[in-house]
Amino acid sequence: MTLFLSASEARRRLQVSSSIFKIFVEKGKIRTEMSSNKKQVCYREEDVQRIAQDMQSFMDMYLLASVNNHISVTQAQNENDIQATVHIGRQHFSNFTYSLETRLQWFSISPKGDYVLRHDGVVVGYFSMQAMKKEAIERIFVRKDGEVRIEDVVPIEAATTLGETLECYVSAVAVTTAGVNRTQSKTYGMLLLMGISQRLVELGKEGIDIRKIWAKSRTVSGIKLCRDLGFKELGYLDNEQIGFVLDVGKSDVLAIRKYGEALGDWYWRAYK
Repeated sequence: MTLFLSASEARRRLQVSSSIFKIFVEKGKIRTEMSSNKKQVCYREEDVQRIAQDMQSFMDMYLLASVNNHISVTQAQNENDIQATVHIGRQHFSNFTYSLETRLQWFSISPKGDYVLRHDGVVVGYFSMQAMKKEAIERIFVRKDGEVRIEDVVPIEAATTLGETLECYVSAVAVTTAGVNRTQSKTYGMLLLMGISQRLVELGKEGIDIRKIWAKSRTVSGIKLCRDLGFKELGYLDNEQIGFVLDVGKSDVLAIRKYGEALGDWYWRAYK
């Protein structure tokens, strides 16, 4: 007997965003059938279960890689770490990456905004996320007028006052392309995304209330990542870059939900 699930049941089993679930269906990975009353699309349980098992195996494999191969995501410590991230950025973004001078200035303003992925002590990936002044968000993403300036950045950890909210800008997520094969690159990418998730949960535990996350990209991989994570497209900001925004309160991405739970626990303790 073939068993079926509703869309909400299938997504709950997989713990993925609606956009990723839609991709599974469109690619034929999850087969569908109309319900007996012809009012609802149902999804094959065996397909959902198979993907859930594959995802768990995938996660177990990368967790094992992080333990056995001395791979870890840690906060950037010094100029050498930042220089390594600029080098990786240039592999992906060429001369469009932020300069070492700019990155170091941001690092001095917001030292907890840069995280690096290390493999046996070597920086092989990074992500950079800073809080931004609301007037800067308005200028760059709404009026589409200009680039990010040094003075636009503020430390994420500054928002510790009860009730204060932030909007953040993810300036880069990248892994090295030098001397690695496709499997290694995927491993690094997965571990880096897990590091971002962990960082968001840490921010939630600290009571840092992020309402929106902004990003922009000109690369195929960056645009795809934003779409897969449920970011809303804002159209072209200039001739090459597409803007994106994620409403944290409305997101169904697992990492964002975990952040929301951690933040909710913090608010509960603060008001108790």
